[in-house]
Formats: sequence, C-alpha cells, structure tokens
Amino acid sequence: MKDQFVTYEIAKKLKELGFNEPCFGIYSNGKLVIEDQWTHATNEWTMMESENPTAPLWQQAIDWLSDKKDIGIYECFFHPTMKERIYTVKIHTLNQTSGNFPREAAILKALELIK
Repeated sequence: MKDQFVTYEIAKKLKELGFNEPCFGIYSNGKLVIEDQWTHATNEWTMMESENPTAPLWQQAIDWLSDKKDIGIYECFFHPTMKERIYTVKIHTLNQTSGNFPREAAILKALELIK
C-alpha cells in the first residue's frame, strides 16, 4: 500500500507550495506513517500535520496540481520495455506541454515549472 503515496521529496515540495489537503498518510522524520496504522488523538495528528509534510496519494497530488496550479499530468501511453505508464505534463494557461515522463518524474517536472 505504501507505493500508493508520493515520495517524501515530492511531499516536502507540495507542502512548500501550499498543499494542505486531508491525507491518509504523513511523513514523520522522513518515514511514511499511514493514519490507520497509528493510534492517535485527533489533536496529535493535527500537530504532526503542521510540523511534517502530509503524504497524498499519487492521484491526489496530480489532481491538486491541476486544480490549484493549472498544470495537468496526463497518462499518454504504457512503455512495455520500462513496464510503466508514461505521462505528459501540460501547463493549461499556456497550452504548452513539457515532454513525456514516468509518473514520479512528471510530478517533479510539474513542481519545477511552478517555481
């Protein structure tokens, strides 16, 4: 299940850009903690969220980038040799695409375009 969440690097960058959506996971000291795996009081989880980056699901990060930053990440094909899906990154306001990437690299490219 841990592979459903963005990496720590991406989570940190999303937090810096204002990502504050509810998530099932959080990174504490660089390690993923999934909410249902940790017994906690609500105020403890809220305190952890303020100090640490939350860990959105991959699709949640993609949706946030589209909704809040106007950058779309679209699956364009499956690469049989690499055995992974390839995505294109598009800045909606400029109608400009920025190449084809594996999912993690596509999100990192989108985050780079925001700065």
